[in-house]
Amino acid sequence: MTHDHPAAFALFAVWRDNFPDWLRSSGVAGIAFADWIGLAAFAAGAVVVGAVGQWVVLRGAGVVARRTGNGWDDRLIELLPGPLSALIGLFAFALAVPYLGLAPAADGVLDVVIPILLIAASTVLAARFIRLAGEGLEAYLARGVEDDNRRRSIHTQVSVPQGILRAVVYVVGVALALIQFEAVRGIGVSLLASAGLAGIVLGFAAQKTVGNLLAGIQLAIFQPIRIGDAVVVEGEWGWVEEIGLTHVVVKVWDLRRLVLPVTQFLEKPFQNWTRGAHELLGTVLLYADYTVPIDPVRDALKDILRGTDLWDGRAQGVQVTNLTERAVELRVLMSARDGGQLWDLRCLVREKLLGWLQAAGHSHLPLQRVELTPAPEAPPPEAGS
Repeated sequence: MTHDHPAAFALFAVWRDNFPDWLRSSGVAGIAFADWIGLAAFAAGAVVVGAVGQWVVLRGAGVVARRTGNGWDDRLIELLPGPLSALIGLFAFALAVPYLGLAPAADGVLDVVIPILLIAASTVLAARFIRLAGEGLEAYLARGVEDDNRRRSIHTQVSVPQGILRAVVYVVGVALALIQFEAVRGIGVSLLASAGLAGIVLGFAAQKTVGNLLAGIQLAIFQPIRIGDAVVVEGEWGWVEEIGLTHVVVKVWDLRRLVLPVTQFLEKPFQNWTRGAHELLGTVLLYADYTVPIDPVRDALKDILRGTDLWDGRAQGVQVTNLTERAVELRVLMSARDGGQLWDLRCLVREKLLGWLQAAGHSHLPLQRVELTPAPEAPPPEAGS
């Protein structure tokens, strides 16, 4: 950022000449204190310019948003603050710094720092635009869709590729920032071109991460799970709360979070209770004595199910599924709208039928029968003994 236009620096050179000699002759990191003061003053001015510029842009955007009545204009206004102010301020600073007439050492530092800051602000702004585009695409695809399964499917299809694009933007931003440093420029070029020894080393080191990334893309396309699905995985029952690039977060029924690699859902079996529909069938096993009457148990089940909103009215039944040496095994069938309600319904039916058996007395509870036989009579004593 060295410049050879002495006339343009005349006013600022006079300003620097009024500083004491020790401020112009000594400094830190090879930069004179006078230059540090100038940089600080220009940086403060750039912050003010950035804030004012952002305010002007947002005010204008707000006027347009009120006239259009489009909710996405309002969302855009929410995403702009921060990176927009940084970009305006950095551009103002980059345009103004040449007029300081800094020493070559200070110019060399700014040649690296300013582009890196511009890249960082641009990267954050681009990532926010991708998020906004994803939200807009999801709203467009989901308009008029009433089916909850379809809406969750759309959300999964949009959110996973959106996360991948944002990750790519951040990788490109880091690569561009590395290019600004001579010592690590090769790594930055390798990140961008995916070539060279550094790229190969990074590729081998990130094999598992890349595999998870590709698995995340497969999840978005084939959708064995979707956000909001009720699943049983690793012996835990819960809901899919988040699908990331490399991991899936399952919210377990007791509010714990189970974090699993996305490959878990492509390589290992798991249960998806809401893959096609939310409705489920559930069973309760009841053990009773051989004397239990089956039809009254069926009547008791009907009364229990009719008295609760947990039952969806689709299925019910009682079957004798096993006979052991001590008890009769009854399989009680019921249905509910989703996994959560089915769990509560099963607990309710189990409790109520146990109460019914207890109310009927000990005759219907599993009993262990013992038959007592009289001991044989002792033979009469022999004569003469």
